[in-house]
Amino acid sequence: MDTLRSTMVASAFRPADEPPRTLLDFIDESSVETLRTSLKQTIDSAQTSRSSFLSSLKAFDHDRQSLKAAIASAPSPSRSRDSPIPPLLHSLSTHAAEMAVLLDSLTSHFDLCANAVKHTEGGFLALKDAVAHNRLPDGVTVSGVIASPDASHQLPPLSEAERREMLQVLLGDAREVSAVVQDLELRLLEMEQIAPQIAAYVAEQRGAYAGTTAAFGVLEAIAARLPGYIGASARFGDEWRGERARLEEQARELDDMRVFYEGYYASYDGLLVEVARRRAAEEKMKGILRKALEQVQRVHDADTREREGFRREVGEFLPSDLWPGLVANAPRWEVGVFGEEGEEGDGGGESTPELERGVVEEAMRREKERGGL
Repeated sequence: MDTLRSTMVASAFRPADEPPRTLLDFIDESSVETLRTSLKQTIDSAQTSRSSFLSSLKAFDHDRQSLKAAIASAPSPSRSRDSPIPPLLHSLSTHAAEMAVLLDSLTSHFDLCANAVKHTEGGFLALKDAVAHNRLPDGVTVSGVIASPDASHQLPPLSEAERREMLQVLLGDAREVSAVVQDLELRLLEMEQIAPQIAAYVAEQRGAYAGTTAAFGVLEAIAARLPGYIGASARFGDEWRGERARLEEQARELDDMRVFYEGYYASYDGLLVEVARRRAAEEKMKGILRKALEQVQRVHDADTREREGFRREVGEFLPSDLWPGLVANAPRWEVGVFGEEGEEGDGGGESTPELERGVVEEAMRREKERGGL
């Protein structure tokens, strides 16, 4: 369109009093503007649909990244499927059962010792002395063993055989107390070492559960929004197919229009070349006619001389009214330019305008570039 707007129509083609006009002045631009507006509206509609779909894609990608981050933040599953808790709990249960047996034996030994102290004179004082010098275990008090100094007198007396047997048991158990206490301490130490392992594993499992639950929560939220994403994709597909069909149709119209206007521009160049050819042909015809008219004029002059000689010889014998052509001059011959309908051309005698040489040369150059010449 810019080329048509900048291409001036040769002034030789137009009336002399008409202002300069371009090739664009001779066609209707409304169809071009209508197609341009329609094409712009289609492109804007497609861009709006695309922007909406891109927003949906961006939201979906954000959800995908959130799910990826939630999965990455969750602890990795343990390679071993066997939980260490059952054997550890079994070990704790075993230690607790053994410790209960040992504590029961210590309790029996303590009760036996307390009974012996109760049946021994001066036992109350001995306990007080032991407490004063911190020789009793923590938590053992005098009143817990002997309620009062007179408590021993209220107990039934022991026989010598019972006393001897009780002392033998006390002596035998006393040698085993240290070993029992050491065994209790070792078992307690092992239980204290097992407890952190259980606590660490439980904490790990709770962390894995929390991370996995969070990941599933994100996944559940995405699943709730997924139908919206799928719907947006389907809508964009339907809208794009419709817009693409309109764009293809408008592109064909635009291409047809381009072909037409390119043909219009090329045809104008062809017109310039054709007018130059016609002008050259007419100039050739004029040259031929000029030569023919010169010959006709020579024949006319010779005919005139012969007629004058004839009239001098026979003029006094033949009456002039015998034949009107007797005294007539030789006929004159003229050539005119006529159109297809036989109408004579304008006063200048030129049927084809004369174009500027530069205009014709430029048109011929463009035609040659198009392969027309």
